Amino acid sequence: MAVIACGATVQIRNTKAKLPYVQHVLYDGQNEGPVCSFDEKCGTIQGFDNVEDSLDANYTVAHCGECGACSTWNDMELQYSTRDDLAESAQDCAKKSLFGGSIEDLQKCLEEDIGWTSDCALCWAEDIVCTKKFCTFIFLQESLC
Repeated sequence: MAVIACGATVQIRNTKAKLPYVQHVLYDGQNEGPVCSFDEKCGTIQGFDNVEDSLDANYTVAHCGECGACSTWNDMELQYSTRDDLAESAQDCAKKSLFGGSIEDLQKCLEEDIGWTSDCALCWAEDIVCTKKFCTFIFLQESLC
């Protein structure tokens, strides 16, 4: 327990030190630049250089930033409808791969247990692998409490 607590403290300290950079990259200017939008008549999802271009084309902004692997109707609806327990569901898949298992196994779990499309599940799997690599002690401490 002490090893986990000490490891988590170090990882939390490192994470907090990087927060200003993350804030800058993710949120400064978030309402500027590319957007991912949809046509309400046909449901077409398309990226635009900015909000104005999206509105001029009679599209509605789905989210800021470029459209990505999780910008499908299936994945966006899933993000909204499971927002209260999505992190817990993803953690359940992560726990299954904590001490082994391939990224493909993790991706399959995310597809089957949550319902992500294959490309979106791969993005989530890669994020979980990164979290496992850099935040394992934080995860273990949180899981044991």
